[in-house]
Amino acid sequence: MTSEPDQDPTTPDALLRLLRAGVEHVALDPDRLPNSPGGTPLPELGLLGPAASGIAEEHDFAEAMPGAWPIALDGGGGFYALDLRATADADGAAVVWSHGGDLGWDADQHVLVAPDVATLLAWALP
Repeated sequence: MTSEPDQDPTTPDALLRLLRAGVEHVALDPDRLPNSPGGTPLPELGLLGPAASGIAEEHDFAEAMPGAWPIALDGGGGFYALDLRATADADGAAVVWSHGGDLGWDADQHVLVAPDVATLLAWALP
């Protein structure tokens, strides 16, 4: 991975636009986020941008959640991540959430948050 977000193929276009504009945090409408046995994501996106590869390595995403790529922190120990298991297209990948203390694909370890990043960002508060 490069350190330039506009050259990173794992960053969806909607996130690239925010990163290029200098946006680091996005507040989400908490009523739009799922609540499940796998946990409840906090309604905050701390965008990772170029730090994503370091975070992925530090938290061993390749081992714990193969096919997931972190895109944001939620401010409470959780990660928003792209589910790239079914597609290599970052723009079309679903967004999941998993807590950093228990990353994984088991039903009690992750939550499907949105069908894609564009939908997730549509839930941003003004």
